[in-house]
Amino acid sequence: GPSRTGKTMAAALLGQAASKPVYRIDISNIIDKYVGETSKKLRRIFEIAEAQDWILFFDEGDALFGKRTSDGNSSNERYANQEVSYLLYKLEEYPGTIFLATNHSSAIDQAFQRRFHSWITFSSPDKYTRARLWQHFFEKPGYLKLDPAISQAQFRELAEAANVNAAWIEQFYAYCVLQATAKQELSISAEEMRQYLHWYGCERGYFEYNTAHLFQRVYHY
Repeated sequence: GPSRTGKTMAAALLGQAASKPVYRIDISNIIDKYVGETSKKLRRIFEIAEAQDWILFFDEGDALFGKRTSDGNSSNERYANQEVSYLLYKLEEYPGTIFLATNHSSAIDQAFQRRFHSWITFSSPDKYTRARLWQHFFEKPGYLKLDPAISQAQFRELAEAANVNAAWIEQFYAYCVLQATAKQELSISAEEMRQYLHWYGCERGYFEYNTAHLFQRVYHY
């Protein structure tokens, strides 16, 4: 699925449900320009992960699980193909769970695709899912206290007007927490919510300009 649609969050939540730590692999630190070094790093990761019973999460996995070259004329291509073959072997050997996330599923080598048990497509949330996300973050007990003027119906209207993804809503929630912390309070008024949405969404180009009038109508009291 595309960026910022919740792939990493889903991996973390699945690890939480399984009561196992999820180890996120930074592909940029694994791929090495020197021959054989990538395989050595992978071997070390798999050894530690198996000993610790980790769930491995390869983010942007197409960089490591990409299609092999067919000609193999250069020595670099031959070694790259050998590293892919080694990774295929480790995938089959590893007794634990492995997640792979990618924005380009077509770039994954077919040999890897055959070895994954499940493929899940992540897409940008629809308005129903966005409404649930707004409520999930802003109606959690024990965190921010919202003005009673901000109702579920207004979250649904906001979800329909603001076509944003889960990551954006989470970041906006964190921004609101910081603003409340700066005031040394835990509450946000309806007017403050409108102002934060206008600055964080409209002025930064995430929403259409006329959405600001919606926020003013929805949150003004």
